[in-house]
Amino acid sequence: MSRTSGSPCGGTWPSTTLPLTGTPWSATWVEHVGREIVRRWLKGIEPELWHHQGRHSPQKWLTQFAVYQPGEGYRQGAPFGDEENTRAFHSGRWVLKPGDDDSPGPVNP
Repeated sequence: MSRTSGSPCGGTWPSTTLPLTGTPWSATWVEHVGREIVRRWLKGIEPELWHHQGRHSPQKWLTQFAVYQPGEGYRQGAPFGDEENTRAFHSGRWVLKPGDDDSPGPVNP
């Protein structure tokens, strides 16, 4: 196998005689090239670091169709850090909204 000197991630490119399949080096090189293409493509784009978070999408869709009801014993105005109140909140459940209710509030059975 023939390649130019240097690391596959160090900025040197392989010669045209490099077989691009079946070697660990070729996989590393292909990954490097792919990342470089993406890096250049996104070069002028400012990232929205806090606008998109992993927990947003499922929560958004879930709240379209259901409302969370905290468990029994949950006190709305309890001080932050109250372990008993936290356990009560997390023992709650999601309840489907009635078909004609689009409000964000709790479901009244």
